[in-house]
Amino acid sequence: MGEAVWDLREHRSFWLDWFGPFSREIGCSKSWFTDSSNVFLSTIEHSISNRQPCYMSVQPFRARDVVFGLEKVFFDFDSKTKHPDLKETFMEVRGLTERLREHFDAEPLVVRTWRGFHVYVFLRNVVELDIGRENSCELIYRLLQYKMLERVPHSTLNTRCLGNLKQLARVPYSLHEAGVKCLPVDFDGQPILIDDLSEYRERGINQGLFRQLVEKIEDNRTLKVSARTKRPSDLGEVQVLLSRNFFRSSMIYFMFQKTASKVFQY
Repeated sequence: MGEAVWDLREHRSFWLDWFGPFSREIGCSKSWFTDSSNVFLSTIEHSISNRQPCYMSVQPFRARDVVFGLEKVFFDFDSKTKHPDLKETFMEVRGLTERLREHFDAEPLVVRTWRGFHVYVFLRNVVELDIGRENSCELIYRLLQYKMLERVPHSTLNTRCLGNLKQLARVPYSLHEAGVKCLPVDFDGQPILIDDLSEYRERGINQGLFRQLVEKIEDNRTLKVSARTKRPSDLGEVQVLLSRNFFRSSMIYFMFQKTASKVFQY
């Protein structure tokens, strides 16, 4: 119990910022919806004291099983070997980090888990998604992930994260059930202590760049999209023709022709 209290005090400000001003789905063995950061902190403390994992939704939620908006882009890299080979997996994570820095001027947050790494790319502002457009939103999210992965080796990518707006992920600085702490790391793979997420939001995907990405997707009328069951190495084997009208109605319109109230700043 002493270790749990120490962890809570050490990372309390980070966890509060990680939860943010929105509602979330959180959980251990099962998940539930909450708008209370205090409930989130209590859940982390309970999980650590019982050596259980703790999860939180990557995106904010508006209600149980209903995503509120897009806050960040998430990637899950897992070692494919029986005994995790983090060296090989981290090489791919570094490749993605370099691409994000060079092509998107974005600084990702990388978290080491037991079998691999989680990569988070923040948007500078949370973009609210329209209720009833879940399928379109998932496709947009998937295409953004593909765009960031272009020309980057990702054989260790867990493809279940692609297009998954309802993804729950291990909370940074929480414990893996194997007893390993899930730690944010720097470009060399060394653990780092983070108090807040301001740097990652400021170096996140801005709305202008986000618009450019969407417009490039719209202009490229033949897009290579992987089926959910394909291995990462097979990305691009399945071609889906997406019309200009589809993207104008389901993506650019609802993302960028909304009122300013649909974009939420921290």
